[in-house]
Amino acid sequence: MPRFVIQQHHATSMHWDFRLEVDGTFKSWAVPKGPSMRPRDKRLAMAVDDHSIGWGDFEGTIGEGEYGAGPVIVWDRGSYENLRDESMQEALAAGHASFWLEGEKLHGGWSLRRTDGRRWLLVKRRDEHADSGDPVATRPESVLSGRTIEGVREGTPPHGVKKGTRDQLYNEARKLNIEGRSSMNKSQLQRAVDAKR
Repeated sequence: MPRFVIQQHHATSMHWDFRLEVDGTFKSWAVPKGPSMRPRDKRLAMAVDDHSIGWGDFEGTIGEGEYGAGPVIVWDRGSYENLRDESMQEALAAGHASFWLEGEKLHGGWSLRRTDGRRWLLVKRRDEHADSGDPVATRPESVLSGRTIEGVREGTPPHGVKKGTRDQLYNEARKLNIEGRSSMNKSQLQRAVDAKR
């Protein structure tokens, strides 16, 4: 099944980057308030440029002077299933996609509907998972490291990792475009970085 990733990102403003894997790339939308579990909440989702699949593992800080500078965490991730008869690519081109998420935080049916140009609405569908709380408020931590966006901004290391060790190796692995780096421990990262040098 294709995967989805939601990265919380504090660039010029806080938002959640909602990404669906479609034909080998991530189709992406910036959701200013984050996803809501309430079907009555219609969350603005601004279409942004496609991202590579490797980008879905990124967690850390985008440096000053770079596009999107600021801290990023992987807020949720998992797989999704298209609920429409046409392909996901065709559904998005037509401006209306429906899908079922199986994430670490989000579950159930969702819809994306284009309203005008780059403006879309992200809406939770009515199902057994609707109205099941507010994970944006109650579960702010990364599903990769356990850090919050504030922890990344302040340089707090992931749980059980000394500052300046795994984080530095992870950032170097990102620069070297090493696949699977987010799931590697420090020694695995070191070996992968050494092999690429």
